[in-house]
Amino acid sequence: MQPSPARVAKAAGGTPAPYGHACTNCVRAKCKCIYGDNVGGACERCSRLQKDCQPSVPNRKRSQKKVPGSRTAHLEEKLDDLVSLIRSQTAVKGPNGSSPVPTPASLRQSTSDATCTAIPSLSSDSSPNTVGTTAANCRAWTGRTNPSTSAADSDLDYYVTDNEAQERLDLFRRDYGQFGPIVYIPPKMTARELQQTRPLLWISVMACTTRSTKESHLIGDKVRHIVAERVVRQYDRSLDLLQGLLVFLCWPHSHKKENPFISIWTGIGVSIAQDLGLMAFKTETAFTFMKKFAFHGMKHPQTKEGTLESRRTALALYVWCNTTSQMLRRDNQLRWTPYMEESLRLFIEHPEWEGDKTLSVQVRCALISEQINDLLIQQSLGGERQVSPYFIKALDGQLQDMWRTLPGITTTSRNAAVLLHMYATEVTINELALHLPPSTAHADVTFRVGRLQKCLKAVENWFETYEATPTSMAAGGTFHIFVQLVSCLVMIIKLSRLEDSPAWDAAEVRRRLDIFAMFDRVAARMDKIRLAVGIQEDDEREESIWAKSVKVMGLMKAGVQADWASNGVTSSESDSSTAGAQALDHRLAMATGNEAVMGANLQINQDALTGDFVHNFGDDPWLSAMFIPWDAMNF
Repeated sequence: MQPSPARVAKAAGGTPAPYGHACTNCVRAKCKCIYGDNVGGACERCSRLQKDCQPSVPNRKRSQKKVPGSRTAHLEEKLDDLVSLIRSQTAVKGPNGSSPVPTPASLRQSTSDATCTAIPSLSSDSSPNTVGTTAANCRAWTGRTNPSTSAADSDLDYYVTDNEAQERLDLFRRDYGQFGPIVYIPPKMTARELQQTRPLLWISVMACTTRSTKESHLIGDKVRHIVAERVVRQYDRSLDLLQGLLVFLCWPHSHKKENPFISIWTGIGVSIAQDLGLMAFKTETAFTFMKKFAFHGMKHPQTKEGTLESRRTALALYVWCNTTSQMLRRDNQLRWTPYMEESLRLFIEHPEWEGDKTLSVQVRCALISEQINDLLIQQSLGGERQVSPYFIKALDGQLQDMWRTLPGITTTSRNAAVLLHMYATEVTINELALHLPPSTAHADVTFRVGRLQKCLKAVENWFETYEATPTSMAAGGTFHIFVQLVSCLVMIIKLSRLEDSPAWDAAEVRRRLDIFAMFDRVAARMDKIRLAVGIQEDDEREESIWAKSVKVMGLMKAGVQADWASNGVTSSESDSSTAGAQALDHRLAMATGNEAVMGANLQINQDALTGDFVHNFGDDPWLSAMFIPWDAMNF
């Protein structure tokens, strides 16, 4: 057996160079580098060949010793790798590179300073007093931030000059926020700051405040695309998405006639709110119970109290869901929770701004309407038609409690927004008298007639308040106001045709509130609002909500005229009604470009009501509220 070169060198007095430390000449020659006692420290080969012995630079990568850690540390390392992988696959790069990704520690916290700077739109429900201005605001958020989204995303890019954007934001604060206090935007916040911190909310505000119908519809399409892309495709959840979606839904300025969408988008909003924890259900489920054992040793994030901004958004979403449930004849997608009750009491006792007082009234009205909605749905499912008088008295008692506290809730500037909701709720409560069981007892007849009289008076008060609102301010009316408008018109029709009660004078109703004159007045007001605001119609695509409202009033009027003519019912003011009908038909014909609509009153037939002209309004919620009965829906 031959001895190894190392042993031979050692026996001869030389020392082999350690691995990776051979000289450059021996490395190139692939020879063993042996250091001896030569002068200058040269190796034996370089000394023998008289070459310059230069040590080589070691390239060996030494592995660091891993310190054994806990199971939590290993899981955090895996989470780091997973986040890095997600960022490399789905991150959208901005002008200065890709957006930073939160670490696992920041995901368990409310949010990090870096996330607040790089992703201002998805930071969250910071306190309204300092929303989006400091990194501390983001720490108040208890939700998670999607690392793949950034404020610089191309989807959120929309150009509006700074001056125009600021004017629209001021308009939204002054007029729109009175009717829909969905979000509190501090007076000192500029449009640019809002765009940087809440880009989708900013886009929705631009959509509902623009005077151009074409621009409003284009931005509305952009909002739908952003929500669908972020929520459905990227599974993103943020308060900005929810608030932007609510603003888009509550102001119908950018809505278009297309396939029914309100129910779907409402469901998306409810899902976002639930995923963000705005409902605050604290009960334990089987899944959460098993998580404690499956992930034993991990630190679980502690539940934090929601900020005022998140509480305000949750209550505004409940009001919207209540309105859609009434309009679409469906059950409410968002149930009332103890957390919402706590939030309501907080805004009643400690409002942050005047809009919180208005929101508290809207929520309390929605709670009353929800009880009525549940009753009507149960009656429709069970085939019942009768309502107990005690139920009406109980609801009226809740409303009277609100009337007693109303002077301390509102100011003069916001009386219109609050009173419209109050009167609409009063109409809804007293309308239940139509479903009372038939009785000839004097007390029962008196109770029913008294309730119907209150209902009629509430309708009159609603229209007086609506018409007294300045046209410039009325342009900021929410979708809730439009639904209330149709409900009051339908109530006039019902009371004008109530013939089964001898104690009720239907002719007197037709004298006090002539339905055809009301159609004319509403249509004229829609025109007046459109002209006062300076709405620019889109000749190529679709009209504004105000122009469509004139058409809807014409269709509703034509349908009522046809029905009354077939049943021999005439208005008390036939002459003035006919003149008003001709004026409305003329406006309708001018808007549609169809001269055949002229003189449609009293000559229109059922075939005309089901033609192509009416088919274009088949998905209009106003006509649905008008012509679709409760028992005709599939719940």
